[in-house]
Amino acid sequence: PSDNLRPEGDFERPEKPKYGPGDRAEIIRHPDNLKPEGEFEKRHLEPIPHGERAPVVKPKDNLRPEGEFERPKPEEYTPTKRPKPVKPSDNLKPEGEFERP
Repeated sequence: PSDNLRPEGDFERPEKPKYGPGDRAEIIRHPDNLKPEGEFEKRHLEPIPHGERAPVVKPKDNLRPEGEFERPKPEEYTPTKRPKPVKPSDNLKPEGEFERP
């Protein structure tokens, strides 16, 4: 089955707008009824003196060492021989005859 329908002419498609930076909305400032009244106190810039340091108080205690202290006596080091490597034994033994080429 065939038909004689063929596209003819130019096709029109809507143009898509290019992407770009958006416009920022303007700031809306609502009026208010708050108004400053009277004088404001400002900070006085005066030099701040450093405080005096308190004297260091070291508490006294009644802990005193009594008797003799035992200290371990240092052992003299002597050169030793390097141990020989131990090869573990197994129960695998060759049995029978072997073919040699």
